[in-house]
Amino acid sequence: MNFNNQPRMKNVKLISLSFLINQIIKAIMAFAYRIIFVMVLSKEYLGITGLFSNITVVFSLADLGIGSVIIYYLYEPIKNNDENRVAELMNFYKKFYNVVAISLFFIGILIMPFLNFLIKDMSEVPKDVNIYIVYVLFVFQNVLSYIFVYKQSLLEADQRGYVKAIADSIANIVQYGLMIIVLLITKEYIATLIINIIITVASNYILSRYTYKKYKDVFDNKDKLDRDSIKKIVNDSKALMCHRIGYVILTATDNLVLSKYVGIIAVGIYSNYLMITTMLNNIVNALLGNITSSIGNYSINANNNEKRNLYNNLQFINMWINSLCTGCVCVLINPFIYSIWQDTSLLLSKKVIVLITISLNITLSNIINSSFINSNGLFVKDKARTIIESVLNLIISIILAKKIGISGVILGTIISNLLTSWWRVPYLVYKFIFASSCIEYFKKYFTWVVITLVGYIALENVCNLFSDSILYFIIKMIICIVGFNVIFLICFGRTDEFKYIWRRLMKKNA
Repeated sequence: MNFNNQPRMKNVKLISLSFLINQIIKAIMAFAYRIIFVMVLSKEYLGITGLFSNITVVFSLADLGIGSVIIYYLYEPIKNNDENRVAELMNFYKKFYNVVAISLFFIGILIMPFLNFLIKDMSEVPKDVNIYIVYVLFVFQNVLSYIFVYKQSLLEADQRGYVKAIADSIANIVQYGLMIIVLLITKEYIATLIINIIITVASNYILSRYTYKKYKDVFDNKDKLDRDSIKKIVNDSKALMCHRIGYVILTATDNLVLSKYVGIIAVGIYSNYLMITTMLNNIVNALLGNITSSIGNYSINANNNEKRNLYNNLQFINMWINSLCTGCVCVLINPFIYSIWQDTSLLLSKKVIVLITISLNITLSNIINSSFINSNGLFVKDKARTIIESVLNLIISIILAKKIGISGVILGTIISNLLTSWWRVPYLVYKFIFASSCIEYFKKYFTWVVITLVGYIALENVCNLFSDSILYFIIKMIICIVGFNVIFLICFGRTDEFKYIWRRLMKKNA
């Protein structure tokens, strides 16, 4: 069997473009559904969705990080066309994920009696919603996904993630389209959840069958992984398990804390903002974060200077996109939400918006750094960081949420991130990959922050000259996108990184 032997840059372009298109389609469809959802139902339903979505994210801890480790271990045998080794790894992966699915089902059932303790005021729950039925549907969808997902990981490791992205794009259009139709006809929240499960399971099954046919020789090979390899995978996964625990606590506890200490309505209002920033995060990750397998493939034979040049160019793109996104979010997010629903009760204060923007900036800043850490196997050197960060985040968020509500939860995330990931991740990249100081990185980072802040102040004042409507929002958006890009071009247009990227673009279009 021949695995993917296409040129690395071709794979990078295919993966990045397909994931970008997928995330844009998902963002458009999800927000169209959100608009109809709020019009037909209410903020309380949004709160229920946000709460249970976060609970099911906690279930991803059952993976223990082994999935990511196996993908890392697949890079070399795929590059060497070692079909037997790939088959051994995939057979172990299958057995492990079957155990995960069964475990999740029982864990989900055990949590059910405690659901009411996660909601501050049960009177905020809509009368026609049985939270236990809703919860079971969320659990059911989560459990079923593990049955099919392991095969799709081979596509990712073989730099064919674009196939999954295309399949996801089609599934998202069908899924959200049907959910909108069902919601408009029935006005039933439960009905939309059932549609969501059916389409999710069907799309995963179809993609699973495609992957089986593509790599039939691998999946028909029943060779078992040797004990030494299993021990090594489990040992390496301990580091990623710490990362997974940290990630889950960081991403899945905000709504839980809000629901417990502020209320379901607060979860619903905040979820609109969280949805927008998550979409941006996903789109940027589609552009930059999903090339980890290509970086891993490149790093096998590249020397230090070649890795450094690749990193500098990718990091420059990361900082440009990060600054553009965070600057635009700070100016535009409230006008956008108001122009859609014309309801001031759905808006958060400017103080909260600034905190959301800072949190987004910190998160986006480490996308390329994280890709280099994962592709070079450095996750084993960073076990404690994510645990410390997640514990800090949870403690600070609970303390501050009691005092200042939503702002406290976001501040908890910002403070814990600044004390840990924000500096630690680039430090590891520079120390263990480049064997140099990371001062250069932080000089560049703060330069971008200062220039973005200056641009924000100028463009915010310009945009305040316009009133809030859909037409004026479009004008504001154009002003911000063009304005920030012009500012960045003036400030960074003479850098080596910009010149290199510009030459590549011109060469491509020649």
